Amino acid sequence: MSGTLLARLMGGRQRMWVQAVQSRIGVTSSVLASIRGVKLLGMTDSLSSVIQKYRINELLASKPFRKLVVWVNICGKIRYTWKV
Repeated sequence: MSGTLLARLMGGRQRMWVQAVQSRIGVTSSVLASIRGVKLLGMTDSLSSVIQKYRINELLASKPFRKLVVWVNICGKIRYTWKV
């Protein structure tokens, strides 16, 4: 029963994480596509810090999902160990 409840909660949290990943990849891809202009304008450092903020945002967005994955594994281990 607890596994079913946790599985229901995982979808929304995973969706938030995937959206953060897609945002970071989109920004990174745009920067890399115009890397020549970025270097010519001397914006490498500033855009690097922007991408780093996207990475941090991605990690923060993944945290609730990763916590649920841990709980699913704990519940599975308890069921296996205690044969519940």
